[in-house]
Amino acid sequence: MASKDSARVNYLSSLVAQKTTQVPVASGQQVLSIGNYLVKVKLGTPGQTMFMVLDTSNDVAWVPCSGCTGCSATTFSPNASSSYGSLDCSLPQCTQVRGRSCPARKAVACSFNQSYGGDSSFSANLVQDSLTLANVVVPKFAFGCINAISGNSVPPQGLLGLGRGPMSLLSQTGALSSGVFSYCLPSFKSYYFSGSLKLGPVGQPKNIKTTPLLKNPYRPSLYYVNLTGVSVGRVRVPIAPVYLEFNPDRGSGTIIDSGTVVTRFVEPVYEAIQNEFVKQVKGPFATIGVFETCFDALANAEPPLITLHFQGLSMKLPMENSYLHTSAGSLACLALAPVPTNVNAAMNIIANLQQQNHRILFDVANSRLGIAREASVSFAVWLRRSFIKLLTPFVSFYISLPFNSKLKSCTMSMDFTAALLFFALLISSSKALYPCGCRPDNSDLSVIQIYGKCSPFNLPKPESRVNKIINMASKDLARVNYLSNLVAQKTTQVPIASGQQVLSVGNYVVKVKLGTPGQTMFMVLDTSNDVAWVPCSGCTGCSDTTFSPDASSSYGSLDCSLPQCTQVRGHSCPASGAAACSFNQSYGGDSSFSANLVQDSLTLANGVIPKFAFGCINTISGKSVPPQGLLGLGRGPMSLLSQSGTLYSGVFSYCLPSFKSYYFSGSLKLGPVGQPKNIKTTPLLKNPYRPSLYYVNLTGVSVGRVRVPIAPVYLEFNPDRGSGTIIDSGTVVTRFVEPVYEAIQNEFVKQVKGPFATIGVFETCFDTLSNAEPPLITLHFEGLSMKLPMENSYLHTSAGSLACLALAPVPTNVNAAMNIIANLQQQNHRILFDVANSRLGIAREACN
Repeated sequence: MASKDSARVNYLSSLVAQKTTQVPVASGQQVLSIGNYLVKVKLGTPGQTMFMVLDTSNDVAWVPCSGCTGCSATTFSPNASSSYGSLDCSLPQCTQVRGRSCPARKAVACSFNQSYGGDSSFSANLVQDSLTLANVVVPKFAFGCINAISGNSVPPQGLLGLGRGPMSLLSQTGALSSGVFSYCLPSFKSYYFSGSLKLGPVGQPKNIKTTPLLKNPYRPSLYYVNLTGVSVGRVRVPIAPVYLEFNPDRGSGTIIDSGTVVTRFVEPVYEAIQNEFVKQVKGPFATIGVFETCFDALANAEPPLITLHFQGLSMKLPMENSYLHTSAGSLACLALAPVPTNVNAAMNIIANLQQQNHRILFDVANSRLGIAREASVSFAVWLRRSFIKLLTPFVSFYISLPFNSKLKSCTMSMDFTAALLFFALLISSSKALYPCGCRPDNSDLSVIQIYGKCSPFNLPKPESRVNKIINMASKDLARVNYLSNLVAQKTTQVPIASGQQVLSVGNYVVKVKLGTPGQTMFMVLDTSNDVAWVPCSGCTGCSDTTFSPDASSSYGSLDCSLPQCTQVRGHSCPASGAAACSFNQSYGGDSSFSANLVQDSLTLANGVIPKFAFGCINTISGKSVPPQGLLGLGRGPMSLLSQSGTLYSGVFSYCLPSFKSYYFSGSLKLGPVGQPKNIKTTPLLKNPYRPSLYYVNLTGVSVGRVRVPIAPVYLEFNPDRGSGTIIDSGTVVTRFVEPVYEAIQNEFVKQVKGPFATIGVFETCFDTLSNAEPPLITLHFEGLSMKLPMENSYLHTSAGSLACLALAPVPTNVNAAMNIIANLQQQNHRILFDVANSRLGIAREACN
């Protein structure tokens, strides 16, 4: 079984009133020959039963639908459900699905393609229908309706995603689950629905020990925890902290995952554990499958237990979670493995074999994970409970008899009574006696093994437990690889003015109000920053105009325990987590500031965003920090666009006035309504290493009618090299990497009479008297061309008749491989950022 984890790892790397719903869980080992766990759900009206794989590292759910090519015999039938509905490309749910495909027309069905398990893939349409989990119904649950499958790794009846993304079960249930769930996974030996999945805070363990849940902005679906160490027996293993630390930029850290079979450690961590283990256990040692530390159990009757130390709690693994006893005589194996050497992974993975018979609590709402020992129900316990249920009516009947009747009944043969009870036990058809049935309160969301006898799938041929696990764990490779390589409509229009006239900077400002009642601030608009910040009263080194928290009735501070804190670059939190969330950031190259993360109402013209999170600056060093703050319009989770959610549906545009404009003649439009309809667009690209920036595919540049010969390598989008082209509102002059600028300059001097001069950053200045009509510059993007008017192509200087080509090279002392389309070239154009559909539009529009 462990052999089948390779595909799983590969996939993962390339990747209200409160109540509790409890659903039985079973091991997939007994059903699908894979190391996953199943839950029994119903889809549609009336409900169609599906056994879906439970996955904490995936978001969107999916099932095979009728007519599917390459699917199993059991499929979901949309035509048989009265509550079924399709979702098209115009809806926000579509933008939240990885691998979606939408044409320019948005009225078509939202389709998407995804890989799974390393060797498989599928295509699906995004749809919605009722989802029934035990006694709870989730209406209009969005999921993928699969129409074609390639490969053998896709779960035959679908997958239920419990990740942290917006399309997961947790997110779609909203206040019903309140961001809380837990599960207890039964052993692979369990053949019954003995595990359980609990949704919602009610009924969860109260005194469970917890560790903070960490969030990686580059892999937002995964559940990261702070693993601080490992013990073998009583010895704490010496491990260099760098191999355990949580570092999103490096991709390092530790995750909890329900789909990986065997806990994996990066090579240096595994070697350190192995070295300590061989000191305490008698050899010789052998390798079986993925398990590199197998030993003779007869010579080591009580091998040392393994303890995983997390921030705030320790998880001492019982014998069955620490070791596997093989079918090869008396051999046993340490049930841990290294991350495969052919996987580019820096993360450790706590897998389902080590989680078995523990209650794992995911309290996403409070950013914490709890772990407590909890045994799933064994067959013996089930049998005892069933016998008691059967015996209860007989006892009640006996008690109700008159005394004489009781006396007579005592003379009844005990053999006859025993036989009667045993016979009744065998022939009873009551659900209470059937291990695959629902529990009496009907609130159980069971989790079962894929190999379990309660599984609806064909059982694999009999084999030893350890061989099954070795078979499954060998497929962890793909899972680890995937995990390692893994982001109501209205329009608000806000006036924009040139910062040159207001703040003496080359940025643009918008007029906003913060707090209740609103305090007016002129904040710099920045498309390459996420978190907003303003100077607050009492600030050291700030301007005279500051925001006063004490004057606002809706103001509130945010502490380190909240998820927003982890999403701010440069945040600083003590180990306790109860302190205010503070952060430090640099700005403008020569300046920096410190701030506390807070929240208050933000008013933009006619739009109000309550509980808007921003930085309240208390100290500034340097002179580059905008005097009244900054409003981030980047692509990250703390930007205005992300925090406004469905209010603006991931769409905004602006028109920047010329620097000569003294008035608020520009505009910022938030939301899809009122945006240009026939605007030409180019795809927006995303760099996982610079997720806030807006990348586009610049394919070329023309000077006049001549397309400049530029080597493609200097224009191509390559996240690994940091190359590509971004659109930025804060840079003043468009910059090109040196080879691109030189090519443009060489063509320019062929068409324009010299001599040429350099003024400041502008290296190509000329005499306008000799060149009355210099050639215009055209920027070619994928799908559109932006022909710059004269005022966007040239600057007329105060030095007589000199004019300069309004482009510049990237400074030689800057380690940058990217080209930047700056605000001078964007002036008097409507620039549309349709993040929801990953496109950027450009159209000429005068706003001086």
